[in-house]
Amino acid sequence: VKTLLLILPWLICGGLLLAEMMSTNGALVVGACTAGIGMIGPTLWLERKVKQRQALIRKGLPDLLDLLVVCLEGGLSLPASFQQIIGEFRSVHPALGQEIAVVQWESQFGETVGSAFERLAQRSGVEEIKGIATAFKQSEQFGAGLVSTLRALSSLFRFKLIQQTEERAAKAGTQILFPTLLFIFPGIFVILLGPAALQMKTLLKKMNKPSATSSQ
Repeated sequence: VKTLLLILPWLICGGLLLAEMMSTNGALVVGACTAGIGMIGPTLWLERKVKQRQALIRKGLPDLLDLLVVCLEGGLSLPASFQQIIGEFRSVHPALGQEIAVVQWESQFGETVGSAFERLAQRSGVEEIKGIATAFKQSEQFGAGLVSTLRALSSLFRFKLIQQTEERAAKAGTQILFPTLLFIFPGIFVILLGPAALQMKTLLKKMNKPSATSSQ
């Protein structure tokens, strides 16, 4: 896509130049600007999509761990727990549900659950998943208590989400300052000063009328 967006503007500008619908300087400027946007735009779009997906996965992690704890404490095996979670997450957290389906698929084909979660952390870029992978690996290697560790991780992840929400709320006041100054205050000034300006204009017209009469 980036290659196409790099070449296509030059071809279009070249065609317009040959058809004498655009000057040489105009074709160079438009082609360079459009090609630059074509090179940078897809990267920015992809980075935005990655961050959005990471946020969706991060948001669903506490619910995932809570459901795992409930299923394991209820006597279900780990594969059955994952199957139950996938069914629940398809509508609530579809992004994380897709990734958990991949984890289950990999575990069914011989991969350990800890390794599957480690691969999930690598391909998603969500650092919190590394803690889940470590918990499963310790449980597989040393027999560590999995349920208590997952419950502690769930509380930790939910606390981090609350902190991030509070930080965004604290930054909202600063972020809204510039749009307020740029868009709202000019409208307020027009409303407040507009009538006074009209009155001043009317007054100046009245003051100019006698001078015009005397000159005649």
